Amino acid sequence: MISVNKKLAFVAEILTFLGCLVGLVGAGVKIYNNEAGILGYVFLSIPFFYFLSGTIIAANLIFNIEKSRRLFIWFWSSQIPVLNSSYLSFHAVTGAFCAFWIRLDELDIGLGFGIASQFQFDLMVEGPTAIGINIFAVAMTLFMNAGFLEREK
Repeated sequence: MISVNKKLAFVAEILTFLGCLVGLVGAGVKIYNNEAGILGYVFLSIPFFYFLSGTIIAANLIFNIEKSRRLFIWFWSSQIPVLNSSYLSFHAVTGAFCAFWIRLDELDIGLGFGIASQFQFDLMVEGPTAIGINIFAVAMTLFMNAGFLEREK
């Protein structure tokens, strides 16, 4: 069994909290500057509440509320898929990402990395078709899941 260092877990929780906080502020600014009317508020509230939930979950873990550990794992699991097509696109990042993807329309592979907080969910938008995974999110999910399973024993 992998032993998860509590200090490393605490650092991961702090970084998640800060990444979500940056995303929350960015989403809040977009809502504040919205000129698209009520429908704009509806669509802009999705990333706002996504980052708000991540902030609350990470804060709960920072203050040792262990019931939030499973939610933390689910939150990071939601950042694993990278999907882009003309019908549906989804990509969520809180803090950092390292994504590996395959473009299906040109049979090309790629690797991208960065430090950012972003939430992308598009319907019926023109663009290349690609599928991939966020390797950083996979690592975080496995790391926190190992610690969660270790604590349950």
